[in-house]
Amino acid sequence: MNQTGNEARGVLLSTFFQILGKFVNAFLSLLTVRILTNTLSKGEYGDYITLFEFMGFFGIAADFGLFTIAVREMSAHPRIKKKIFGNILSIRLILIAFFCVLAGILGGIVFREKTYMQLGIWIISLTTTMTLLAGTFTAVLQTHLQMGKAAIAAIFSKLISFSLIYYFSLQFDGIKTFYDYLWAGTWGALGMLILVIIFVSRISSFSLRFDFDFWKETIKKSLPYGLALILTQIYFKIDIQMIYFLRGDTEAGIYGISVRIIEALSLFAIFFMNSVMPILSPALRRNKEKAKKIVQYSFNFLFLISAPMLFGAPAVSRDLISLIGNEDYLSHPGFWGSDWILNFLIIAMCFSYLGIVFEFLLIALGKQKKLLLINFIGVSVNLILNFIFIPSYGILAAAITSIVCEMLVMALKLLFSMKDMEDFSLETSSAQKILFSALAMGFAVFFLREKAGFIASIFLSALLYFFLIFMTRAIDKEFLRRLRS
Repeated sequence: MNQTGNEARGVLLSTFFQILGKFVNAFLSLLTVRILTNTLSKGEYGDYITLFEFMGFFGIAADFGLFTIAVREMSAHPRIKKKIFGNILSIRLILIAFFCVLAGILGGIVFREKTYMQLGIWIISLTTTMTLLAGTFTAVLQTHLQMGKAAIAAIFSKLISFSLIYYFSLQFDGIKTFYDYLWAGTWGALGMLILVIIFVSRISSFSLRFDFDFWKETIKKSLPYGLALILTQIYFKIDIQMIYFLRGDTEAGIYGISVRIIEALSLFAIFFMNSVMPILSPALRRNKEKAKKIVQYSFNFLFLISAPMLFGAPAVSRDLISLIGNEDYLSHPGFWGSDWILNFLIIAMCFSYLGIVFEFLLIALGKQKKLLLINFIGVSVNLILNFIFIPSYGILAAAITSIVCEMLVMALKLLFSMKDMEDFSLETSSAQKILFSALAMGFAVFFLREKAGFIASIFLSALLYFFLIFMTRAIDKEFLRRLRS
C-alpha cells in the first residue's frame, strides 16, 4: 500500500476509534444526565452544570492551544519529538496550576451566596487538572495515530464516573450527594490520567524539559491560537453563565441539558480534525495539491455527518429530552423547553462542524493571528446580543444568538483560509447531494416516528440516508477507495 493510502487508513482508523470512544462516552454521559436530572431539581442541576461551564473558561486557558501545537510540531519534526513533548508538558503544568487555582479563588467570589458551589469549584478544578494532563499525553498518541488507546482511557474514565454517580444516586442525601457527584468526575479523571501515561510510556520515554528558548518560541506560536480558543470558549460557555445570573438557575438547568447533548456531538469534529492534522501540516509544505484534497475530503466528511443531525433533530428532540431528562424539561404552550432549544443549538453546531475544517487549516498554515481576530469578532457579537436579549427572552435568545455567531464565525474562517490557499475553492456538488439525502431522511423521520417509534424511525431513516448517499454518488470513487484501503 502506498504512503497516501497508509495515511488515509491511519487517519480513518484513528477517527474511528475516537468515534467509537465518543459514542460510548456520549451514551454514558446521557445516562449520567438522566440520573442527575431525576435526582436534582432543575435549579440544582443548573448549579451543577454552571460550575462545569464556569471551570471551562479556565480549563481552555490552561490548555492555551498547546495540544494542537504539540501535534503539529511533533508531526512536522519527528526527530525531536521528545524535546517538543517534554517542554510542552512543563509549560502545561505551570499553566494548569495557575489557572486552576485562579478558578477556585474567583469561583469563591462569584458563587459567594452558595457555599456548596464555592467548594464545588475546587473539586472541579482538581478534575480539570488531571483531565488536562491526560490530554497533554494524548498528543503523543495522536501523533502516532494511536487514538484507539486514548479512546480506551476515556471510556475507562467515564465508566468510573458513571458507576460512582449511579451508586451515589441510590443513597441520595441532599447536598452531600451533590458533592459526591462532583467527586465522581475527579476519580474518573484520575483513572484516565494513569491509563494514558501507561500507554504513552510504551511508545516513548518522556521527562520534563526546561529549554526556555523553546518555551519562548512555543508560547509565541501558541499565543494567538490560545487566545482564540479562550474567545471561542467564551462564546460557547458564556450563554449559560449569563442565563444563570440574569434569569436564574432553573433556566440554566433547562438550557444545560441541550448544551450537554451538543457538547457530546460537537467533539467528533474536533477529534476528526485532530486526526487529520498530522498529515495536513506536512502536506501544506510539500504537496499543495494533496493538501487541497485533504481539506475538500474533510469538509465533505463533516458535512456528511452534520447534515442528517440538522434535519433529523426536530423529529426526535422531544423524545430525546424525555429519554435523558423528564417532562419538566419539555416545551409546552408559553414555555420554551430543552427540546426546542436543542433544535436551535444543532443548527449552530452544524455551522461549527464546517467551520472547524477551516480553523484547523488556518492553524496548519500558521495563521493563528487571523483565527484570533475571527474569534474576537464572534465573541463580541455574542456578548452584545446576549446582553441585549437574554434579560427579556431568556434561553430562546441565547440559542438564536449561538446560530448567528456560529454562522458568522464559519463564514470568516472560510474567507480567511481561502485567501491563504492559492488557487483553491471548495467543490460543492457533493455537498448538494448530501443535502438532498439528509432532507429526504428528515422527512422520513417525521413520517416514521409515529408509526415505527423513536428507535426504529432513526434506524430506518439512517438506512435511507446512506442508501441515497451512495445512489447519488455524493462521495466520489477516490474517497471510497481511501476508505476501503
